[in-house]
Formats: sequence, C-alpha cells, structure tokens
Amino acid sequence: MAKMTKAEREECEKNLEVCRSAVAAFEKLLAADDAAEKTAQASSDRETVAAIAKRDGMTAGVYAARELGRRGGPQS
Repeated sequence: MAKMTKAEREECEKNLEVCRSAVAAFEKLLAADDAAEKTAQASSDRETVAAIAKRDGMTAGVYAARELGRRGGPQS
C-alpha cells in the first residue's frame, strides 16, 4: 500500500475513532440487555419456586429451587 497523505491519515484516524465509539456503544447495549435478561430470569425463577412452595409445601419448593439451580438458574 502506498504511503498516505497527511489528510488521508487524519481521515482514517477520524473514521477509526468513530468505529471504536460505535463498538463501545454496542458493547454497552449488549451488556445491558444481558443484565436485564438475567434479572428477568432470576425473578421468574423466584416466582416459580414461591408458587410451588405455596401450593405444594416448603419441601417441594426446596426441590424446585435445586432443580432450577442445576439448569443454570439462580443458585444460593
């Protein structure tokens, strides 16, 4: 590749910074979405365990919590 002129190099550096900013923004969006999904799943699992415990008793609730933990749910 031929040597760039000063103007071409400045343009490339400017474009690179725009790209880096865009990547950082998308990474933040994805991280926020992941966090929201984990929070929603944990809330759903807690509600499921509470409903089972209320309906079938505490022992069934404990077993349900253990089972949810085995499949990647919240573990305590």
